[in-house]
Amino acid sequence: MVQLICALALTWGTSSFGFDSTHAAWGKWLHDFTTENGPNTEVDYAKAKATPAPLTAYLKTLSDVTAAEYAAWPVNGRMAFLINSYNAFAIQLVVDHYPIGSIKELGNLLNNPWTKKFFQLLGKKQSLDGIEHGILRRDFTEPRALLALVSVSKGSPPLRSEPYVAGTLETQLDEAARRFIGDGLRNRYVAKDGKVYLSRVVSASLRCALLRADRPRAGRGSGGGDCLLRIRLAAQRTAAALRLLTALKSPPLMF
Repeated sequence: MVQLICALALTWGTSSFGFDSTHAAWGKWLHDFTTENGPNTEVDYAKAKATPAPLTAYLKTLSDVTAAEYAAWPVNGRMAFLINSYNAFAIQLVVDHYPIGSIKELGNLLNNPWTKKFFQLLGKKQSLDGIEHGILRRDFTEPRALLALVSVSKGSPPLRSEPYVAGTLETQLDEAARRFIGDGLRNRYVAKDGKVYLSRVVSASLRCALLRADRPRAGRGSGGGDCLLRIRLAAQRTAAALRLLTALKSPPLMF
């Protein structure tokens, strides 16, 4: 039985219904078009603009996945698919309009770039907010996933230099949480004020965990309480994150 389960997992990890669930094409694109610079990963948008075919081809494989195909995947496979889709389509939006100073230039108060439906996913026209709020937050009790979404804005979590994949998703989400929560530029504790300053992304992630702490949803990942514990454990390796998590017990939180 164990051998059968392992064989099935290996089969899915290599390919599922024709879709490459290892996201190898995305991994190659990240290798070819990004550079790590300290805590951040920088995208060569000029190069991506001049060489659009690789990203276009990967995005097509995402758009070709049907809702029925997606529903048959394991939980971590679905989460990895959504995170990679969000990040790849967000980058494509910037590439399409490059050069621009900020992704915020692409919208206004009534129609921001995150609510714009500009791509096809799971059989319907979709937006970045649709992935985050309409699918990830709705279907999964996993607030760490919010710390992996790259909205290509100043307060956004950094882009990971490799794709998220089902087999290593737990480790990858822990690393994403530690990396972003421990970023002193975006999240910090000011001792003289006795206050914690959190980025919007971290505060949203923690609110998501707290709101769902007593509402586990069968078949949709682990309970929210466990997710909050995971965030705390994931962040405890950095002094900045320890201060943040200690202060969570005694508000105020500033965000």
